[in-house]
Amino acid sequence: MAKSFTSLYDATEEIDLGDGFSVVVRRYLSEDDFTAAGRALVSKRQYRESGNTSEITGEFDAFAYNRTLVERALISWNLTRDNPNPDGEPLPILVSEYKARKYNLPQPVFRTVLQRVLELNKESEAPEEKVKSAKADADFRQ
Repeated sequence: MAKSFTSLYDATEEIDLGDGFSVVVRRYLSEDDFTAAGRALVSKRQYRESGNTSEITGEFDAFAYNRTLVERALISWNLTRDNPNPDGEPLPILVSEYKARKYNLPQPVFRTVLQRVLELNKESEAPEEKVKSAKADADFRQ
């Protein structure tokens, strides 16, 4: 059976965080995902017209842009928190808690996930791709 066009973009990727913990993200974000991130980037937009000129102002929040991309990419994870009961097993941290802003990832983990989301969506080249690209460019010039 032939694959549909949209099924080509349904892939996921697991990001290993070490110590048995991982995050699963969508490999490909949609236009809608990037639109939402763009809207998060600029808040308190104001549009003003004066004669023949117009002006748009707003506050830029790069973190809100990045957080939105990570939230949109997240599918699942196996992250846990300490149980208040000393004899109890660690408690799961739900992805929905993160998306509702009730939990924040530690910055090194957030940066790891964000970097991979950006790489997967060609917003940033993976370090090894930069090396391959640079080598191909050098070979071409010789």
